[in-house]
Amino acid sequence: TGTITISGSGQLKLDNSATLNNNADGTIDLTGKNGTPLAWAGSGGNTFNNNGTLIKTSKVDQTLGINGTVNNAGMFDLQANTGSLSVDGSLATIGAIEVASGATFRKTGGFTNEGTIGGTGTVDVGANNTLTNIGTLRPGATTGDTTGDTTGTLTITGKLSNSSNVNIELGGTTSGDYDVLAVSGTATLGGTLNVMEVNNFLTSKNNAFTVLTAGTRNGNFSAYNYPADVTFNASETGNLILTAGAISTHWNTDASGNWSTAANWSRGVPTTGTDFDNVVISRAGADPIVTISSGSYTVAAFTCDDSLSITGGTLTVNGTSTINNLNLSGGTLAGSGNVSLTGA
Repeated sequence: TGTITISGSGQLKLDNSATLNNNADGTIDLTGKNGTPLAWAGSGGNTFNNNGTLIKTSKVDQTLGINGTVNNAGMFDLQANTGSLSVDGSLATIGAIEVASGATFRKTGGFTNEGTIGGTGTVDVGANNTLTNIGTLRPGATTGDTTGDTTGTLTITGKLSNSSNVNIELGGTTSGDYDVLAVSGTATLGGTLNVMEVNNFLTSKNNAFTVLTAGTRNGNFSAYNYPADVTFNASETGNLILTAGAISTHWNTDASGNWSTAANWSRGVPTTGTDFDNVVISRAGADPIVTISSGSYTVAAFTCDDSLSITGGTLTVNGTSTINNLNLSGGTLAGSGNVSLTGA
């Protein structure tokens, strides 16, 4: 419990197979100018068990040089522009390593991540060494900037072998508005790519995102989890580019309402016929009535398992469509597609 602050030229030394336990509610705060704030004295075999938080605010490059083993089940928090934090000896991590912009977590020789590594800084294992990920890699900050944006680039200096999760957030189409995992060496891929939309961003058809860069890429992710109603085409070689393919929009409320109300749709109002590949109104057990009272709308494939009422305006259907219950009482239903009225 409490905080150990290592400031100024201070140093905490371990000796003769000593063990330092930072408990779950404890904090070790590296604020000083000593390059080895955790060190060893006469003999090695020492152990540092971090179950709480080790936070680095010092701007000096520092090393955890205990001549032994570092076990991280808590968090290493390297704050922005704090230089590097290196680990000598062996490292086992099932906890979190957060590396902010302008900071580097260094473990020369490589290591295996069983926890979570995130941030917009750098993880450096050395040019010919490998970071083996069997946990989660999460580019991007834990908290947003002044606009709430948490997206960014996490850099790995060295090689990557991935057999678990990589989490990517999409907050826009401009560089910096979506996450990137940048690997300087060879990235050997497996595991799962999890893609999420953030900051109210909604992917449009043909949007492209380069979410992983590598000196060389071997293989592909074994599984891809995408946002609801969006499919992506993932490039097979080179940098991993996700290009948005088929996109659907769903009526997302059990209540009746107007077609033109954006909040009634999962991804916005279907309008042009090219904005969405599929338009779906299907609320099992609710049977809302969706009304077009004015305006002009075009859809491609259209499925309405509930009720559609056209009292004004125009709905143009250019693809194969099914409508359960249609009320046409003042507007126009047009188009070149085939429409089946199921009346179920």
